Amino acid sequence: FVHPDPERPYSRVKLVAWDPARVMLHMMAGVREPQSTTGIRGRGEIPREKNGIDHVSLLVGAFNGAFQALHGEWGMVLEREVLLPPRAYGASVVVLEGDRVGMGSWPHPEPELRPDIRDVRQNIHALVENGVFNPYRREWWGGVPQGVEERVVTARSGLCLTTAGKMIYFLGRHLSPETLGAAMLAAGCDFGMHLDMNSGHCGFEYYR
Repeated sequence: FVHPDPERPYSRVKLVAWDPARVMLHMMAGVREPQSTTGIRGRGEIPREKNGIDHVSLLVGAFNGAFQALHGEWGMVLEREVLLPPRAYGASVVVLEGDRVGMGSWPHPEPELRPDIRDVRQNIHALVENGVFNPYRREWWGGVPQGVEERVVTARSGLCLTTAGKMIYFLGRHLSPETLGAAMLAAGCDFGMHLDMNSGHCGFEYYR
């Protein structure tokens, strides 16, 4: 963990790091979210049996995804089936054939899906890109529930790819976009995306 906010020393960001060459990343959509524009719905559960593999027995961990569709309709693709078309400049994590993983901003204009792209999940613009915080100068990073006095500081999560080729999941309370970005930079992230936010929407669970 890191403490990225000198004004809130109690604010702690937990980091979970893994080597994508040793631990594969898979995606799954919920039954209701992200709400599809193509009629395809997610299963809302980790598949136990697929291609003769018992995925649950091999499961290491699971974590939350991105915003609901009504907060931007950022893209999601599963097994090359498009739930929401990827949007230009959207911060993206991509799983390629052979279980290779990449992260980056989606190109503009939006290209056709490359034949080697299997899964895609997007969420707003990059929080960190090329080691720079907020390169697109975005000002809105999601809202907080009604009744919360602080309009910026809340529970937030994120995902990044480091300069060393490792992936890191971030989770912390009392975070602003700036302090989540500071945690990513402290961890050596080359590209980082903001995932979901607010209590109850973010979490990481270990299975093995």
